Amino acid sequence: MGKSSRKIAVLFGGPGPEHEVSLGSAGSVLAELDVLGWDVLAVGIGKDGRWFTGPGSRDLLITLADPEKLPLGVAASTEPAGPRTTTYPEPPPRSAFEGYDLVLPLCHGRWGEDGTLQGLLATYGLKVIGCGVTSSAVCFDKQVTKAVLTAAGIPVTPGVAVRRRAWTQDPEETGRVLAKQIGAGPWFVKPNRSGSSIGVTAVERAADLPAAIDEALHWDDVALVEEFVPHRELLLGVVGTGEALTVSPPLEAIQAGEFLDYTEKYRGGQLRFDPPAGVGPEVIERARQLATEAFEALGCEVFARVDLFLDTRDGSLLVNEVNTIPGMTAQSAFAQLMAQTGLPFGALLETLHQLTEEAQ
Repeated sequence: MGKSSRKIAVLFGGPGPEHEVSLGSAGSVLAELDVLGWDVLAVGIGKDGRWFTGPGSRDLLITLADPEKLPLGVAASTEPAGPRTTTYPEPPPRSAFEGYDLVLPLCHGRWGEDGTLQGLLATYGLKVIGCGVTSSAVCFDKQVTKAVLTAAGIPVTPGVAVRRRAWTQDPEETGRVLAKQIGAGPWFVKPNRSGSSIGVTAVERAADLPAAIDEALHWDDVALVEEFVPHRELLLGVVGTGEALTVSPPLEAIQAGEFLDYTEKYRGGQLRFDPPAGVGPEVIERARQLATEAFEALGCEVFARVDLFLDTRDGSLLVNEVNTIPGMTAQSAFAQLMAQTGLPFGALLETLHQLTEEAQ
Protein backbone atom coordinates (compact mmCIF):
# COMPACT_ATOMS: atom_id res chain seq x y z
CA MET A 1 0.00 0.00 0.00
CA GLY A 2 1.51 3.31 -1.01
CA LYS A 3 1.98 6.25 1.28
CA SER A 4 -0.73 8.88 1.46
CA SER A 5 -0.99 12.45 2.66
CA ARG A 6 -4.08 11.86 4.77
CA LYS A 7 -4.52 14.03 7.84
CA ILE A 8 -5.88 12.76 11.12
CA ALA A 9 -5.83 13.58 14.81
CA VAL A 10 -5.38 10.60 17.16
CA LEU A 11 -6.65 11.01 20.73
CA PHE A 12 -5.50 8.82 23.62
CA GLY A 13 -5.19 8.70 27.38
CA GLY A 14 -7.99 10.27 29.39
CA PRO A 15 -8.89 10.50 33.09
CA GLY A 16 -10.56 7.08 33.28
CA PRO A 17 -9.13 3.87 34.77
CA GLU A 18 -8.20 2.48 31.34
CA HIS A 19 -5.73 5.31 30.70
CA GLU A 20 -2.69 3.04 30.39
CA VAL A 21 -4.51 0.62 28.05
CA SER A 22 -5.16 3.55 25.72
CA LEU A 23 -1.45 4.34 25.56
CA GLY A 24 -0.84 0.84 24.22
CA SER A 25 -3.43 1.27 21.46
CA ALA A 26 -2.03 4.69 20.57
CA GLY A 27 1.49 3.33 20.21
CA SER A 28 0.48 0.78 17.58
CA VAL A 29 -1.78 3.15 15.66
CA LEU A 30 0.71 6.03 15.60
CA ALA A 31 3.49 3.70 14.43
CA GLU A 32 1.33 2.27 11.63
CA LEU A 33 0.15 5.69 10.47
CA ASP A 34 3.78 6.82 10.36
CA VAL A 35 4.61 3.89 8.08
CA LEU A 36 1.62 4.81 5.90
CA GLY A 37 2.89 8.38 5.67
CA TRP A 38 -0.15 10.08 7.16
CA ASP A 39 -0.02 13.58 8.60
CA VAL A 40 -0.92 12.90 12.25
CA LEU A 41 -1.67 15.20 15.15
CA ALA A 42 -1.09 13.28 18.39
CA VAL A 43 -3.38 14.44 21.20
CA GLY A 44 -2.87 13.03 24.68
CA ILE A 45 -5.23 13.56 27.60
CA GLY A 46 -3.84 13.27 31.10
CA LYS A 47 -5.44 11.69 34.13
CA ASP A 48 -5.68 15.18 35.62
CA GLY A 49 -7.63 16.54 32.63
CA ARG A 50 -4.73 18.32 30.92
CA TRP A 51 -4.48 18.01 27.15
CA PHE A 52 -1.20 17.68 25.23
CA THR A 53 -0.76 18.06 21.49
CA GLY A 54 2.27 17.27 19.38
CA PRO A 55 4.60 14.33 18.73
CA GLY A 56 5.85 14.17 22.34
CA SER A 57 2.39 13.70 23.84
CA ARG A 58 2.40 9.94 24.22
CA ASP A 59 5.93 9.86 25.63
CA LEU A 60 4.92 12.42 28.22
CA LEU A 61 1.85 10.44 29.28
CA ILE A 62 3.90 7.25 29.58
CA THR A 63 6.25 9.12 31.89
CA LEU A 64 3.28 10.09 34.06
CA ALA A 65 1.55 6.67 33.86
CA ASP A 66 1.36 3.97 36.50
CA PRO A 67 4.05 1.48 35.37
CA GLU A 68 2.13 -1.36 37.04
CA LYS A 69 -0.81 -0.77 34.69
CA LEU A 70 1.01 -0.30 31.41
CA PRO A 71 0.23 -3.14 28.97
CA LEU A 72 2.94 -5.64 28.19
CA GLY A 73 5.37 -4.20 25.66
CA VAL A 74 4.67 -0.55 26.49
CA ALA A 75 7.93 0.62 27.98
CA ALA A 76 8.03 3.41 30.54
CA SER A 77 9.49 6.58 29.04
CA THR A 78 11.65 9.28 30.55
CA GLU A 79 11.45 11.66 27.59
CA PRO A 80 10.28 15.13 28.67
CA ALA A 81 7.61 17.04 26.80
CA GLY A 82 10.02 19.68 25.56
CA PRO A 83 9.21 21.86 22.55
CA ARG A 84 7.44 18.98 20.80
CA THR A 85 4.39 19.21 23.07
CA THR A 86 1.86 21.97 23.71
CA THR A 87 0.00 21.79 27.02
CA TYR A 88 -3.55 22.93 27.76
CA PRO A 89 -4.94 22.89 31.32
CA GLU A 90 -8.37 21.79 30.03
CA PRO A 91 -9.97 20.83 26.69
CA PRO A 92 -8.31 23.11 24.14
CA PRO A 93 -10.01 25.51 21.73
CA ARG A 94 -10.98 24.28 18.28
CA SER A 95 -7.90 26.02 16.93
CA ALA A 96 -5.74 23.30 18.51
CA PHE A 97 -7.02 21.01 15.75
CA GLU A 98 -6.41 23.54 12.98
CA GLY A 99 -5.98 21.71 9.69
CA TYR A 100 -7.29 18.42 11.08
CA ASP A 101 -10.96 17.60 10.56
CA LEU A 102 -10.95 13.84 11.24
CA VAL A 103 -10.34 12.28 14.67
CA LEU A 104 -9.68 8.70 15.76
CA PRO A 105 -10.43 8.42 19.49
CA LEU A 106 -8.51 5.67 21.29
CA CYS A 107 -9.54 6.64 24.83
CA HIS A 108 -10.90 3.41 26.28
CA GLY A 109 -13.48 3.23 29.03
CA ARG A 110 -15.18 5.95 31.05
CA TRP A 111 -15.13 9.43 29.54
CA GLY A 112 -13.49 8.26 26.31
CA GLU A 113 -15.83 5.47 25.21
CA ASP A 114 -19.11 6.50 26.85
CA GLY A 115 -20.17 9.27 24.47
CA THR A 116 -18.68 12.14 26.47
CA LEU A 117 -15.62 12.60 24.28
CA GLN A 118 -17.65 12.03 21.13
CA GLY A 119 -19.98 14.86 22.17
CA LEU A 120 -17.08 17.21 22.84
CA LEU A 121 -15.54 16.48 19.45
CA ALA A 122 -18.92 17.03 17.80
CA THR A 123 -19.08 20.54 19.28
CA TYR A 124 -15.75 21.22 17.54
CA GLY A 125 -17.33 20.17 14.25
CA LEU A 126 -14.87 17.30 13.86
CA LYS A 127 -15.57 13.99 12.13
CA VAL A 128 -15.12 11.07 14.52
CA ILE A 129 -14.06 7.61 13.34
CA GLY A 130 -16.34 5.14 15.08
CA CYS A 131 -19.59 5.18 17.01
CA GLY A 132 -21.36 8.44 17.76
CA VAL A 133 -22.65 9.89 21.02
CA THR A 134 -25.80 7.80 21.39
CA SER A 135 -24.44 4.37 20.46
CA SER A 136 -21.28 4.97 22.52
CA ALA A 137 -23.33 5.85 25.60
CA VAL A 138 -25.72 2.91 25.14
CA CYS A 139 -22.99 0.32 24.59
CA PHE A 140 -20.95 1.54 27.55
CA ASP A 141 -23.92 1.15 29.90
CA LYS A 142 -24.24 -2.62 30.27
CA GLN A 143 -27.74 -2.46 31.76
CA VAL A 144 -29.02 -0.29 28.90
CA THR A 145 -27.28 -2.55 26.38
CA LYS A 146 -29.13 -5.56 27.77
CA ALA A 147 -32.45 -3.69 27.64
CA VAL A 148 -31.98 -2.61 24.01
CA LEU A 149 -30.84 -6.05 22.86
CA THR A 150 -33.62 -7.83 24.76
CA ALA A 151 -36.20 -5.53 23.17
CA ALA A 152 -34.74 -6.47 19.78
CA GLY A 153 -35.10 -10.17 20.55
CA ILE A 154 -31.36 -10.74 20.91
CA PRO A 155 -30.33 -13.12 23.74
CA VAL A 156 -28.11 -11.67 26.47
CA THR A 157 -26.51 -12.85 29.69
CA PRO A 158 -29.04 -12.45 32.56
CA GLY A 159 -28.20 -9.64 34.96
CA VAL A 160 -29.68 -7.40 37.64
CA ALA A 161 -28.64 -3.82 38.43
CA VAL A 162 -27.90 -2.84 42.04
CA ARG A 163 -27.97 0.91 42.59
CA ARG A 164 -25.75 2.54 45.17
CA ARG A 165 -28.64 4.25 46.98
CA ALA A 166 -30.64 1.05 47.46
CA TRP A 167 -27.56 -0.89 48.52
CA THR A 168 -26.49 1.75 51.01
CA GLN A 169 -29.94 2.22 52.54
CA ASP A 170 -30.88 -1.45 52.95
CA PRO A 171 -28.30 -3.99 51.77
CA GLU A 172 -30.13 -6.94 53.37
CA GLU A 173 -33.41 -6.27 51.58
CA THR A 174 -31.58 -5.52 48.34
CA GLY A 175 -29.76 -8.82 48.71
CA ARG A 176 -33.03 -10.73 49.22
CA VAL A 177 -34.58 -9.12 46.14
CA LEU A 178 -31.43 -9.85 44.18
CA ALA A 179 -31.46 -13.52 45.15
CA LYS A 180 -35.04 -13.85 43.88
CA GLN A 181 -34.20 -12.22 40.57
CA ILE A 182 -30.84 -13.75 39.71
CA GLY A 183 -30.78 -17.10 41.52
CA ALA A 184 -28.53 -18.71 44.08
CA GLY A 185 -25.23 -18.21 42.28
CA PRO A 186 -22.49 -18.34 41.30
CA TRP A 187 -22.34 -14.84 39.81
CA PHE A 188 -20.18 -12.26 38.12
CA VAL A 189 -20.34 -8.82 39.72
CA LYS A 190 -19.08 -5.85 37.74
CA PRO A 191 -19.43 -2.06 37.47
CA ASN A 192 -22.27 -1.23 35.11
CA ARG A 193 -20.11 1.28 33.24
CA SER A 194 -16.50 0.20 33.03
CA GLY A 195 -14.22 -2.03 30.99
CA SER A 196 -10.99 -4.05 30.94
CA SER A 197 -12.30 -6.25 33.78
CA ILE A 198 -11.78 -3.40 36.25
CA GLY A 199 -13.85 -3.92 39.41
CA VAL A 200 -15.10 -7.35 38.28
CA THR A 201 -15.38 -10.20 40.78
CA ALA A 202 -16.31 -13.85 40.33
CA VAL A 203 -18.50 -14.86 43.30
CA GLU A 204 -19.37 -18.41 44.30
CA ARG A 205 -20.81 -17.93 47.80
CA ALA A 206 -23.60 -15.59 48.87
CA ALA A 207 -21.46 -14.51 51.81
CA ASP A 208 -18.95 -12.98 49.38
CA LEU A 209 -21.54 -11.06 47.38
CA PRO A 210 -21.60 -7.86 49.50
CA ALA A 211 -17.84 -7.33 49.16
CA ALA A 212 -18.06 -7.85 45.40
CA ILE A 213 -20.92 -5.34 45.10
CA ASP A 214 -18.95 -2.83 47.19
CA GLU A 215 -15.96 -3.26 44.86
CA ALA A 216 -18.12 -2.68 41.77
CA LEU A 217 -19.72 0.40 43.34
CA HIS A 218 -16.25 1.82 43.89
CA TRP A 219 -16.07 2.28 40.10
CA ASP A 220 -19.66 3.18 39.25
CA ASP A 221 -22.96 4.12 40.88
CA VAL A 222 -24.53 0.90 39.61
CA ALA A 223 -23.27 -2.66 40.10
CA LEU A 224 -24.38 -5.37 37.71
CA VAL A 225 -24.84 -8.86 39.15
CA GLU A 226 -24.92 -11.44 36.38
CA GLU A 227 -25.77 -15.10 36.51
CA PHE A 228 -22.60 -17.11 35.92
CA VAL A 229 -22.89 -18.84 32.55
CA PRO A 230 -20.44 -21.69 31.93
CA HIS A 231 -19.10 -20.58 28.58
CA ARG A 232 -16.49 -20.18 25.93
CA GLU A 233 -15.96 -16.54 24.92
CA LEU A 234 -16.19 -15.77 21.21
CA LEU A 235 -15.18 -12.37 19.83
CA LEU A 236 -16.21 -10.92 16.47
CA GLY A 237 -15.24 -7.73 14.68
CA VAL A 238 -17.72 -5.64 12.70
CA VAL A 239 -16.71 -2.90 10.26
CA GLY A 240 -18.98 -0.85 8.02
CA THR A 241 -21.98 1.45 7.80
CA GLY A 242 -25.60 0.91 6.89
CA GLU A 243 -26.20 -2.49 5.36
CA ALA A 244 -22.64 -2.80 4.05
CA LEU A 245 -21.07 -4.57 7.01
CA THR A 246 -18.01 -6.78 7.11
CA VAL A 247 -18.32 -9.28 9.97
CA SER A 248 -15.36 -11.43 10.90
CA PRO A 249 -15.49 -15.09 11.82
CA PRO A 250 -15.18 -15.50 15.59
CA LEU A 251 -12.01 -16.03 17.55
CA GLU A 252 -12.06 -17.60 20.99
CA ALA A 253 -10.38 -15.87 23.92
CA ILE A 254 -8.14 -18.49 25.49
CA GLN A 255 -6.95 -17.55 28.97
CA ALA A 256 -4.52 -19.14 31.38
CA GLY A 257 -6.62 -18.79 34.53
CA GLU A 258 -10.28 -19.30 35.39
CA PHE A 259 -10.98 -15.56 35.51
CA LEU A 260 -9.75 -13.03 32.97
CA ASP A 261 -8.70 -9.99 35.01
CA TYR A 262 -6.85 -6.79 34.07
CA THR A 263 -3.42 -8.30 34.76
CA GLU A 264 -3.94 -11.31 32.54
CA LYS A 265 -5.52 -9.22 29.78
CA TYR A 266 -2.73 -6.69 29.49
CA ARG A 267 0.33 -7.76 31.48
CA GLY A 268 0.32 -11.54 31.67
CA GLY A 269 1.12 -12.17 28.01
CA GLN A 270 -0.72 -15.52 28.03
CA LEU A 271 -4.09 -14.46 26.61
CA ARG A 272 -4.48 -15.58 23.02
CA PHE A 273 -7.18 -15.60 20.36
CA ASP A 274 -7.67 -18.79 18.37
CA PRO A 275 -10.27 -20.11 15.94
CA PRO A 276 -12.80 -21.92 18.18
CA ALA A 277 -11.94 -25.62 18.09
CA GLY A 278 -14.80 -28.05 17.54
CA VAL A 279 -17.34 -25.34 16.71
CA GLY A 280 -19.40 -26.19 13.65
CA PRO A 281 -20.23 -23.90 10.72
CA GLU A 282 -23.82 -23.41 11.90
CA VAL A 283 -22.57 -21.95 15.21
CA ILE A 284 -20.08 -19.75 13.35
CA GLU A 285 -22.84 -18.41 11.11
CA ARG A 286 -25.17 -17.86 14.07
CA ALA A 287 -22.41 -15.94 15.87
CA ARG A 288 -21.89 -13.69 12.85
CA GLN A 289 -25.63 -13.13 12.59
CA LEU A 290 -25.89 -12.15 16.27
CA ALA A 291 -22.92 -9.79 15.95
CA THR A 292 -24.60 -8.09 12.99
CA GLU A 293 -27.94 -7.81 14.78
CA ALA A 294 -26.35 -6.40 17.94
CA PHE A 295 -24.29 -3.86 15.97
CA GLU A 296 -27.40 -2.64 14.17
CA ALA A 297 -29.75 -2.68 17.18
CA LEU A 298 -27.34 -0.56 19.22
CA GLY A 299 -26.86 1.97 16.41
CA CYS A 300 -23.13 1.30 16.05
CA GLU A 301 -21.16 2.92 13.25
CA VAL A 302 -17.91 2.20 11.40
CA PHE A 303 -16.47 -0.39 13.82
CA ALA A 304 -17.01 -2.31 17.03
CA ARG A 305 -16.14 -5.63 18.65
CA VAL A 306 -18.99 -7.90 19.74
CA ASP A 307 -18.30 -10.42 22.52
CA LEU A 308 -20.47 -13.53 22.78
CA PHE A 309 -20.78 -16.38 25.26
CA LEU A 310 -21.14 -19.90 23.89
CA ASP A 311 -23.04 -21.62 26.70
CA THR A 312 -21.30 -24.96 27.25
CA ARG A 313 -24.45 -26.45 28.79
CA ASP A 314 -26.69 -26.25 25.74
CA GLY A 315 -24.64 -24.67 22.94
CA SER A 316 -26.68 -21.46 22.84
CA LEU A 317 -25.11 -18.08 22.07
CA LEU A 318 -25.57 -14.96 24.19
CA VAL A 319 -24.34 -11.41 23.63
CA ASN A 320 -22.14 -10.40 26.55
CA GLU A 321 -21.10 -6.88 25.51
CA VAL A 322 -20.25 -4.61 22.60
CA ASN A 323 -17.01 -2.60 22.65
CA THR A 324 -17.13 0.60 20.61
CA ILE A 325 -13.41 1.35 21.07
CA PRO A 326 -11.78 -2.06 21.42
CA GLY A 327 -8.06 -2.45 21.94
CA MET A 328 -6.33 -1.22 18.79
CA THR A 329 -2.83 -2.62 18.90
CA ALA A 330 -1.65 -4.60 15.91
CA GLN A 331 -1.83 -7.72 18.13
CA SER A 332 -5.22 -6.97 19.70
CA ALA A 333 -8.26 -9.18 19.27
CA PHE A 334 -9.93 -6.65 16.98
CA ALA A 335 -6.94 -6.42 14.64
CA GLN A 336 -6.67 -10.21 14.50
CA LEU A 337 -10.39 -10.54 13.85
CA MET A 338 -10.39 -8.14 10.92
CA ALA A 339 -7.18 -9.61 9.48
CA GLN A 340 -9.26 -12.75 8.87
CA THR A 341 -11.45 -10.72 6.50
CA GLY A 342 -8.50 -9.50 4.43
CA LEU A 343 -7.88 -6.29 6.39
CA PRO A 344 -4.41 -6.34 7.94
CA PHE A 345 -3.74 -3.50 10.38
CA GLY A 346 -2.74 -0.83 7.88
CA ALA A 347 -5.61 -1.65 5.52
CA LEU A 348 -7.99 -1.67 8.50
CA LEU A 349 -7.04 1.89 9.43
CA GLU A 350 -7.38 2.96 5.80
CA THR A 351 -10.86 1.39 5.66
CA LEU A 352 -12.04 3.07 8.87
CA HIS A 353 -10.87 6.40 7.49
CA GLN A 354 -12.65 5.87 4.17
CA LEU A 355 -15.91 4.76 5.78
CA THR A 356 -16.00 7.87 7.95
CA GLU A 357 -15.30 10.20 5.07
CA GLU A 358 -18.03 8.58 2.98
CA ALA A 359 -20.63 8.51 5.78
CA GLN A 360 -20.34 12.12 6.97
